[in-house]
Amino acid sequence: MKVIINGDDFGYSPNINKAIEKALKQGLISSTSILANMPGFEEAVRMAKSQFFLNRVGIHLNLFEGKPITKEMQNCSLFCDKRGNYWGKIDENGIYRGKRKRIFDPLRINSGIIYNELSAQIDKVISKGIQPTHLDSHGQLHTNFFIGNIVIRLAKKYNIPSVRINSNLRKRRNIFSEMEIILYNIRLNRNGIKCANYVGTIPEITSKLHKLEGTIEVIVHPVCKNGILGDTEWKGELSHLLNQFQEKVKISYAEL
Repeated sequence: MKVIINGDDFGYSPNINKAIEKALKQGLISSTSILANMPGFEEAVRMAKSQFFLNRVGIHLNLFEGKPITKEMQNCSLFCDKRGNYWGKIDENGIYRGKRKRIFDPLRINSGIIYNELSAQIDKVISKGIQPTHLDSHGQLHTNFFIGNIVIRLAKKYNIPSVRINSNLRKRRNIFSEMEIILYNIRLNRNGIKCANYVGTIPEITSKLHKLEGTIEVIVHPVCKNGILGDTEWKGELSHLLNQFQEKVKISYAEL
C-alpha cells in the first residue's frame, strides 16, 4: 500500500502556508496543492522554492472563495457578488452557505467562463516555475459532472498527469450520488489520467484502512494552533491524527 497525504489550501494564508511547510519538512504529509487566487499564493511559491518541494505541488482549483483571476469571472453573477468576489465558503459542517448550488444547473453554467478562469489559475502557477503534479479543487468542485469535463480538458492541455478522484469512501445519500462518483472516476481513467485508488478524509480512511489496497490519498488541511500542527477540520495534533499512516510508504502525486 502507498499513501499520498495531501495538504490542501497551500497559499490560503500565512498560517496555513507555515503549517504545510512544517508538515512537509516533518514528513507528516507528502504532497500539497496551491490556491492561485488567494492572498498567500506568492509566499507559498517562495516557500516551495526555498524548501525544494516544487515537485510536490499540485493546483487547488478554486471557483468559490476569494477573488477570481479573470475579469469575466469577476463579472459573472452566477459565481461572484457585486465586488467581484466569489460568493463565499463552506461552513464548519461542510455545507455551502452561498449560491454555489446554482452552478450545478447545466442550463445556467457557462463553460467558457469556467474554462478561462481555471486556465488562468493554472497559467499563474506554471508562470512561477511550478509544474503541477496534479489537479484537485477547493470544496471538491472539480468532481461536479460539468466542471469535471473542463478539468479533464485542462489536464490534457497542460500535460498534468493526475487528477484527484471523487471521494469514494464516504457514505452516500442515494444510488444516484453513488453512480455519479463511479462514472466520474471511470471517466478519469478512460482519459488516461493517473489517479489514486481511494480518496478520503482521515476518519473515512481510518475506518476502512484494513480493507484497502493500492494507492490511497488522505486529504488533510494543516493549520498551526498555538504553535502546534493541527487540522482545520479535525481535533488533535496532526501527528496523532496521521499516526496510522507513519509506517506506510508515502509518495507524492509525481510518483504515481
